[in-house]
Amino acid sequence: MKDLLAKLKEKSLSLEEEALTRYERNEPELTILLNGRNIYILKRLETQLKEGDTMVLFPPVIGG
Repeated sequence: MKDLLAKLKEKSLSLEEEALTRYERNEPELTILLNGRNIYILKRLETQLKEGDTMVLFPPVIGG
């Protein structure tokens, strides 16, 4: 997971390092779903990926 997110960060200026390190501090800001499950309830950034997995990243949403 960390390797994939590092590659995404290289390609996207909007994916900030802070958004990823918050997982290590138990303060996730970026919601990451792996096959429909939040990685925060799995193994966070240590969650293993396998071929065919689907990953979705949701930025923080504020407002109503």
